[in-house]
Amino acid sequence: MTSRPSGPKLALEIKALSDPTRLELVELIAGSRGHQSVAFLAERASISPALASYHLGIAAKAGILHSSKRGSFTVALAGKWWLSALESRRNLINNLLEQMGVGTD
Repeated sequence: MTSRPSGPKLALEIKALSDPTRLELVELIAGSRGHQSVAFLAERASISPALASYHLGIAAKAGILHSSKRGSFTVALAGKWWLSALESRRNLINNLLEQMGVGTD
């Protein structure tokens, strides 16, 4: 299990996620049980597979995720720390919206 990063490592991860496209890709991975093909991610984010690979590469260098080849597909996998953090954030936002009487569907 990957532990929560701290100091410079955490700053590097946060910087990598400061880009809206990268954050969207990581959230898409988190929403799909922690792994997804680059082609699927590119389609869902309405970007080219090359651009998706570029953004996923930056996230991987920051330690947020890693990728593996499965046949002709490249699959991106999010680290356990970020999956947990994104799920907590999603739950917090949904709870706040519910308290405000705003639907989350």
